[in-house]
Amino acid sequence: MLYLEGNTIRLTRGDTAFLSVPIVRADTGEPYDLAEGDTLEFSLKKYTSDEEPIFQKKIIGGNTFTIRPDDTSGLRFGKYKYDVQLTTAQGHVFTVIEASVFEVMEEVT
Repeated sequence: MLYLEGNTIRLTRGDTAFLSVPIVRADTGEPYDLAEGDTLEFSLKKYTSDEEPIFQKKIIGGNTFTIRPDDTSGLRFGKYKYDVQLTTAQGHVFTVIEASVFEVMEEVT
């Protein structure tokens, strides 16, 4: 089961999730349309200070990440941190979701 509350994500361990990230231009408040060559990157860590992410997802030219069952099936239940970063085709980098909670929920099956 997937629960979204603000930027907090709660996902049952081992489930599939499709996470769409709307991007809004800070200067105009208008939606940002991803251009060819733009990359979105989702990174998950136990703690923001960890050097290496547990897993990362990269999308070129799109805004929907797929979290697959094997991404979380080996994780302990509990809270992790994630963020999402946009790198434009021109090389500009923007954090579009700051460090937020990603909770791996318990499963029975």
